[in-house]
Amino acid sequence: MPDQAVKEAKATLGKHGLAVMLLGLVGGFAWAFALLGEVRISPVPLTFFEGFPGHPDRWRAVHTGCILNGLMALAIAALLDAFHPTQRQLRFATNGVLLAIWGNAGFYICSVFAPNRSLSMGDNALGAGNLFGAVGYSMAMIAAFGLIAAIVVLLRAPGADAERR
Repeated sequence: MPDQAVKEAKATLGKHGLAVMLLGLVGGFAWAFALLGEVRISPVPLTFFEGFPGHPDRWRAVHTGCILNGLMALAIAALLDAFHPTQRQLRFATNGVLLAIWGNAGFYICSVFAPNRSLSMGDNALGAGNLFGAVGYSMAMIAAFGLIAAIVVLLRAPGADAERR
């Protein structure tokens, strides 16, 4: 039976993972609207908003990226029992995963509105830098390093075989 801290970490990662997945599902509507160039929900014969911001490919990234990040959080939550992390490792890994999933979500959304696709702080080969590009890039870097650190910490945890010794 997992201890209370692991249960709480699993619940936290699970809830945040589902929330990011929900954001991705809503992003699927934005993807459809960007493809259509308008906000229309069939079979209602009304167009609620003509023209939709952002390129469809970037909204697709919001949709798929957030869903996959949510699934990643759920998978890590499901595996926490196998690692037997210390309290400190558990807190660090949980926070690292949370930084990753929300940082990536912010990156995906910012990249919709950034000519440089949030792949640098300023101008790059893809386009000019703007505030969305800088914020999105910063969030992506925090997400990337947070997740790398979380995974390293979990891999260094005692592991399930340590209990048998």
